[in-house]
Amino acid sequence: MASSPPPPADATELQGGRPSLRVAALTLAALSAPALLDPGAIERAGAHWRLAEAAQPYWPGALALELWLWAPLVALSACVLFLAPGLALSAACGAASGLGRWLMCALAASLVSVSALAGALGVWAPELGRGAPFGWCVASFAALAWTGLLVRAARAAPLPGPTTLAPQVAPALVVPFALFALLGPKFHWESFNGDGVHAFESIRLLLVQPVPFWPEAAGDIRGFPGLTSMLFAFPGAWFVRLFGENEGAARVSVALYLAGVFGAVAALVEHARGALRASEAWLIWGALALYLLVMAFSASYDPYSADIALPATQDTLLVACVLGAIVASLRGERAWTALFTLLSYVSLPSGLMLLGLWLVAAWLCVRPRPTAGLAALALALVACVAATRVAPTLLDALGLPRPGGEYESLLSRFAYLQIADVRRTLFALAPCGLVPGLALLAWRRFDGVSRALALMALGYFAFFYIQAYVSLHHFVPAMLLPLAAFWRSGFAAAPSSARAARAAVGAGLALALWLSWPASWTPLVHARRVGERLQAQVEGYEHSAPASLAAASALRHLFPPGLAPQVPGESYGGSPYIWNRYARRAGDEHAPTTNYWLAPEQLEPPSGVEHVASENGFALYVRDREAWSADAHKPLPHPPGAALYTIDRGRLFLGAKPRSEGPTIYDLRALRRRWTRG
Repeated sequence: MASSPPPPADATELQGGRPSLRVAALTLAALSAPALLDPGAIERAGAHWRLAEAAQPYWPGALALELWLWAPLVALSACVLFLAPGLALSAACGAASGLGRWLMCALAASLVSVSALAGALGVWAPELGRGAPFGWCVASFAALAWTGLLVRAARAAPLPGPTTLAPQVAPALVVPFALFALLGPKFHWESFNGDGVHAFESIRLLLVQPVPFWPEAAGDIRGFPGLTSMLFAFPGAWFVRLFGENEGAARVSVALYLAGVFGAVAALVEHARGALRASEAWLIWGALALYLLVMAFSASYDPYSADIALPATQDTLLVACVLGAIVASLRGERAWTALFTLLSYVSLPSGLMLLGLWLVAAWLCVRPRPTAGLAALALALVACVAATRVAPTLLDALGLPRPGGEYESLLSRFAYLQIADVRRTLFALAPCGLVPGLALLAWRRFDGVSRALALMALGYFAFFYIQAYVSLHHFVPAMLLPLAAFWRSGFAAAPSSARAARAAVGAGLALALWLSWPASWTPLVHARRVGERLQAQVEGYEHSAPASLAAASALRHLFPPGLAPQVPGESYGGSPYIWNRYARRAGDEHAPTTNYWLAPEQLEPPSGVEHVASENGFALYVRDREAWSADAHKPLPHPPGAALYTIDRGRLFLGAKPRSEGPTIYDLRALRRRWTRG
């Protein structure tokens, strides 16, 4: 079994590189400036959403400079701004030995420090917690952290630092900027779908309270998030605080998490053989761009659109944190291992499974075994599980809502299994360019760490492959872990095979792009149009009052839920929280465009309307049934994603009947009942 090489010595120190530190600080300040000077740019970009219905929505015409240049620059600038404190803090802790490790640790440091700053401002200085004042508070915090770092360097305190930055920094800036520009309509204009609006409402909740959990009075929405699925909401709230409550603000954080994944992959390479080459960095970012395209258009339970706000943000952040825990455990860094383990655990329930797989795979494959790091990771996992049992009681004592439990029934999915849907292998292979996943077959060329990563990916893939009811996003770790294993392995760095390997990676990316090309690029804005004709006479939505979300339950009678059998073939449908989000909440309730009213039952309805339904003390009224029918039967493109990733609607929802022939589903509960009767 191949052994893993020891990590390269951190020979370069920032103590003699004070000018380089100054250059880094000044560069970060310059890159952060657009977001500080014009945070309203994202709101303005979103205000042009009606252009989504134009014949060429991705060609903004006279607005090209605003939508293709300035708004992407501001979005990228915000990512740099929020990462800046973490870069200083992680460097001060000696985690800047390579760009990859520096980025990876900076994300973790910012997740903790910037979230703490935002929470403190929300409690003690709410007037500074939104818009440009919030941006300047983060910038001041970053300046303070960087000043401390510069002072420490001036006193000749040894700090390890990367030997080179520019070759790897360029793609880390250019590719996210290009994604913001080219996918602008998806980021800024498209209506939230059911997943996206749940993410958005959870993020908004952090603007008025310290945790993203809903009280019982909020109704069904309180099921999400839980303790093990809440992390994405905290950095999401940074962007919403800065940019305002709009679609783009809830989505652009995905670029920050992509940088975290890139940093972790680069850190694994640095641990094995030194810094990434420029060509390798560009190819990794090419794979991450393709991955985001797949998540932006094809990873969804919704029949009409996928939403970057969820699951792309949550799943990408999970992998960044899990890879961070892996790197830290390999290096034997107990504090970083504990931090990344905690972040992984509160990202998604699958974080526990992934780190458990790593413990087993690393023990089997890595030589010499990183015993100290694995022990620290195992102890941190045990502590996280124990804390989960105590946390609800502690939240009760503090007068805060309890976490939701949406993911508590994941094991029930094993009541329905399948084994013949081999197309699912492409769910893991194609989104990152085919070659990294196929390279797992070259087991002998891998070192111990790459083999452990490969075992993790295969084990995780098998866990979801056999489940009958799955969505594409369930396979995200199986998409991204092979990317880390492949680049760590050195296929593209060995002198004898470098050129051929890189050519193969490029060809794989091109083929995967063709396979992943969306069936429809049209941004869906029908929910916004419905919202323009819906008057919600319910107070408190602007500060996430529970009643304003509970009222949405009555809107389920407006259109059927997205999982209903008549959606999308016979009727438009979705989550009632979408229409609640886009409802008008002020203005003339008798405006001629108003066709739907949502109000407390005790309020007198407008004249000339028909009562449709009541639920939880709120009533829904409709004026014109023909207009209602037109909204319900408006032709909308579906499915939106690539044909390769299309999953029968019945296979997306546990217990739903598949609507087309496909691989046999084995109902273990039914088999058990038959066996018991027999």
